[in-house]
Amino acid sequence: MNKLPVISVCIATYNHQEFIAKALDSVLMQRGEFTLDIIVGEDGSNDDTADIVRGYAERYPDSIRAFFHDPRDKLFINGRQTGRKNFLHNLMQAKGEYIALLDGDDYWLDENKLQKQLIILQQHDDLVACGHPAIYVDDNDQQQAGF
Repeated sequence: MNKLPVISVCIATYNHQEFIAKALDSVLMQRGEFTLDIIVGEDGSNDDTADIVRGYAERYPDSIRAFFHDPRDKLFINGRQTGRKNFLHNLMQAKGEYIALLDGDDYWLDENKLQKQLIILQQHDDLVACGHPAIYVDDNDQQQAGF
């Protein structure tokens, strides 16, 4: 019998070829007393994002489940394409007791991030979510204030 993962990390990505490897590496570096289920929803990018995601899924088949969506399948809200279907599909695929969200152009700095949040949620069963401060970094890897 397969044991369900403790944490599912849902990553939505679209045209993130410059960032997705760093995002995935930041999840793969996580340490703690938990099992991970990494779900990547690739939303029909027109750059090399899908190839990068495919490569990671092939290298880490026990950790990463990748889903590749047709760009014509997007939901429209007020006449604009959105990534909502991709996001919702990721959530529906999650098998973990807890869900962590990460956009494909973001990454985590602390290898103990998930363990710290898991401890908080396990110790406080009245909580349904937790978060942390973020640092905004621009395209030139410069930290920006005010985020």
